[in-house]
Amino acid sequence: MNIHEYQAKELLAGFGVQIPRGGLAYSPEQAAYRAREIGGNIWVVKAQIHSGGRGKAGGVIVCHSENEVHDAADRLFGRRLVTEQTGAAGKVVYRVYVEGGVSIANELYLGLVLDRKSERVMVVASSAENNGTATVPATEAATASETTETTEPAVTEPAMTQSATVENGVVDITDQVLVSTDANCAAYVGSYSSMITDVSTGTEFDGSFTVSESGDTCTFVSNQIPNHDAGEGSRFATDIAEVNLAVEVTTNPVVADGTTALDMGASVIMLNGVKWEAYPAACFGVGNEPEGQEAIGCGPDEIENPWRYNIGSPLNNFGFDDYLAHVQPGGLYHYHSTPSVLYDIECEGTAVSPVIGFAADGFPLYGPCFEDADGSIRAAETGYTIKDGVREDVDGYTTPSVVGNVTSDEYDGQFIGDHEWTDAGDLDGCNGMTVDGQYGYYVTGAYPYVLACYAGTVSNNFR
Repeated sequence: MNIHEYQAKELLAGFGVQIPRGGLAYSPEQAAYRAREIGGNIWVVKAQIHSGGRGKAGGVIVCHSENEVHDAADRLFGRRLVTEQTGAAGKVVYRVYVEGGVSIANELYLGLVLDRKSERVMVVASSAENNGTATVPATEAATASETTETTEPAVTEPAMTQSATVENGVVDITDQVLVSTDANCAAYVGSYSSMITDVSTGTEFDGSFTVSESGDTCTFVSNQIPNHDAGEGSRFATDIAEVNLAVEVTTNPVVADGTTALDMGASVIMLNGVKWEAYPAACFGVGNEPEGQEAIGCGPDEIENPWRYNIGSPLNNFGFDDYLAHVQPGGLYHYHSTPSVLYDIECEGTAVSPVIGFAADGFPLYGPCFEDADGSIRAAETGYTIKDGVREDVDGYTTPSVVGNVTSDEYDGQFIGDHEWTDAGDLDGCNGMTVDGQYGYYVTGAYPYVLACYAGTVSNNFR
């Protein structure tokens, strides 16, 4: 069995061997993020291929800044390293390992080598690199891997889609509809790209999105450019820009004893690298704008304000394009309300919806369609309903009145507090349910659209 350096170090660490801090990366952006995550002021970027002698072949690069880490990874990805063990064909670099620098007191090299003649494992040690430890004849290396060579990473397989093209190990997901229902984020490990246009300005963008797995964690790295043209039906106040993002979720989510409330910011990373957010920064009576015309100013300190505007209500206008997305002041394109990407909108005559993203607690987000108990495919229905009557005062908050864009003093869905969970539909209070033993969240056409709370434990690295 051949394993990579990072896998070997994970095994050693599992048995208590101390190893330097390090992390796997599938893109230059993710490599720079790993360096920032590790800390310090010196890092080593190492090509991960099944071969010794990587350093001599230029596959190990010492860096002294995050920019140098980014550039080193950029030079290595897609490069074919030729070593004594690979032969002239070499091996293509699909992943790199970023490791923190350490002060070296002594260098000792230890290897365990299979001696086929004696049918025993030999321990080879040396104080000099490549003096019997890394230099193994290419013919022997080839023989050893004939039946046990591991396959190239999932980046070469468009597992999420049916018709995507692959070039240099990167899957083009432009305008793709996803098909996979695998609930484990590790099933989507790979590198993805897109080519899109902001039709409101004519600006073209290249999207970049990678998924990697290490231990029990999936890492999503993206420049948050979607896989579809943007801006149709709207003219954003701020132009779209590339905004780098790196978030992590667990590969093994568990339904917790209690739920966790959503906060401001992203709750879901979609499988095109774009975030979904539940809340706008606008509440009635909060901020410096006239009542009924609030657009900003209602932040995390008002997270329990019942009169936060419902961003998906047709009574409110947040400048969405046709994909129910808009742009933050820094240029970040992101979804709200019912995201209409990556899945077939209609359930009739289709299969169950694919996984289209992962929430911060690691549970999958599916499109709307699921198989009911009678075998039919239909859209999941939210368990939330709109309250009846006139809005009642809530201590500490200004009750909405008919002013500005507020059209009624009765509960009508314009505010989050107009809704209550009554168990009227298929989904629980977080907008999820268990189907065939797998818990997940489902997209709905009505509030809360994607999530109302978290059923599992939220990752500390999802911001």
